[in-house]
Amino acid sequence: EVEEWNAGQRLTLKLRENYWAMNDRSTVLMGNAENIIFDFIADANTMTNALRDELVDVAMDLGVDQFKEIRDDEYLSQRYDFTTVESTNYFGILLNQQNPLLREAKTRRALAHLVDVDVLIEQLLPGLATRVNGPVLPGKSYYANLPNIEYDPETAETLLKEVGWADTNGDGTLDKEIDGSREELSLQFLVFPSATSAAVGALVAEWAKEVGVDIEVIQQAPKALYDELDKGNFSMSLLGMGMDPNPDEFTQVWASNSVPPDGSNRSGFANKEADRLIKQIATTMKASSRDPLYHRFQEIIYENQPMVFLFNPAKRLVVSKRFK
Repeated sequence: EVEEWNAGQRLTLKLRENYWAMNDRSTVLMGNAENIIFDFIADANTMTNALRDELVDVAMDLGVDQFKEIRDDEYLSQRYDFTTVESTNYFGILLNQQNPLLREAKTRRALAHLVDVDVLIEQLLPGLATRVNGPVLPGKSYYANLPNIEYDPETAETLLKEVGWADTNGDGTLDKEIDGSREELSLQFLVFPSATSAAVGALVAEWAKEVGVDIEVIQQAPKALYDELDKGNFSMSLLGMGMDPNPDEFTQVWASNSVPPDGSNRSGFANKEADRLIKQIATTMKASSRDPLYHRFQEIIYENQPMVFLFNPAKRLVVSKRFK
C-alpha cells in the first residue's frame, strides 16, 4: 500500500499486513519486500551518478545511448547486471501521404527499399532490438509473417521510374510534374535529438542520395516534433508506437477518420477496406474469427507502406548484483 507519494519525485510502497495473496507462495510473491521505493530520475547524468553511488537497485527505461555507454563501464558492470526484455513498442519512419511527393504507394515502397534496417540494428542497437515489418508485433498469435522489405537500391530506382521520377534538370535529384508544377523529390526527415536518432537520419539520407532522393535531416525536441506531425507539416519522421499486451485495436492510429486532431493517424493513411476491417476487429469477440481479419489488415498496411517499419526495441534494465 502507498506510504508516501511526492508527485514526480518519489513513491514509497510498504508491505500490507495480512494481504490475502500472501497465502499463495507463488514465485511472484516470494520476495516479501518490506518497502519498495520508486525514485523518478529524469536526468541521465543524475541517474548514472545514482547507479555509481549504488543508491538504486533497479533502473529501467534508460535511453539507448545511455544504456550502451554505462553497460561498458567496468565499475558499474562489476556491481550491476545489464539485461533486456521484450517490449510492446516499435519504431518506424512515418511517411506523410498527404504530402503530394509521397502520394503514390510505389514512391513510399521505394523509400522502404532505401533503408537497410538490418544495418541500423547492427550498428546502432546491437542486441537491443529486433526487426519488425508491420503494426503487429511477432509475439501476437495473429502476427502475419510477411517478407521483410530488403535494402535494394535497384528496385527502388525501378519503382521511382515507374511513377515518373527522373532527373530532368541534371541537378542530381529526381523530379517530376505534380499538380501542374515540377517538383524535386526533396524531403525533410524529422528525428529526435539523440545520437541514435541522428544516426538513423544520417544513414537514411546517405542511402537515399545514391538514387537521387534528397533528404534533409532535422532534429527536434519531442514536443515540437509531435506538434509538426499533428499539423501535417512534415514529409517523413522517425516515430515510436506504444502497444499493449491486449488484442490490437487500430482505430486511433490507422482509421481514416482519425487524422489529427481526431486521432493519431498522422500519416493520413486512408483505405476503405482497412476501415471496414478495423470496425470488424473491434466488434468480433471470437479470436479465431478475428485472426483472418488481422492478417488481411496487415497485408493492406504492407501493400500501402504508410510507414517504413524498423525495429522493436528491447526494454533495458539495470539490476544490482546483490539480487539473486
